[in-house]
Amino acid sequence: QTMSILTLIAGIGSLVGFILFFMNIATLKGLVDPQDAPAVSYIHTAMILTIINAVLSIIGTFVPFLSIIVLILSIVALVFQLMGYSALKNSATFPTAAREGAGKIFNAIIISLIGGFVAGIFILLVPVISIIAYAAVIYAWIMQLQGWALIAKSEAPM
Repeated sequence: QTMSILTLIAGIGSLVGFILFFMNIATLKGLVDPQDAPAVSYIHTAMILTIINAVLSIIGTFVPFLSIIVLILSIVALVFQLMGYSALKNSATFPTAAREGAGKIFNAIIISLIGGFVAGIFILLVPVISIIAYAAVIYAWIMQLQGWALIAKSEAPM
């Protein structure tokens, strides 16, 4: 129960942060050169998806099956962010510092995707490894029982 409350608090805090970021992206959308507007629109769309995702995550604290929807929305939002920041890091109209910042965010998203993929692989491997370990324990017990049987047979009076 404590974890649910902490998860709920973290989810609400994340939601507030995403809304603030969304408001700033909406402002930026009106300030950028028309050439960069599509890139900012990708980020804007990603933030809408991220806000929806945050709300579903909060609800998911109490309704676990929503986690698959949250996962899919997260991936779609990250792809939209990648498209937006990829365009902004190569923008001809963005100032150098802004392009460098967009490049760093692009790299951070790539690292986040790689980390999520690696974590997902390990999550999928845990049951497989557990089954292998269980089978190994059963096999070891069978071998041990056979060894005890041989010991008992060799020590039996003839």
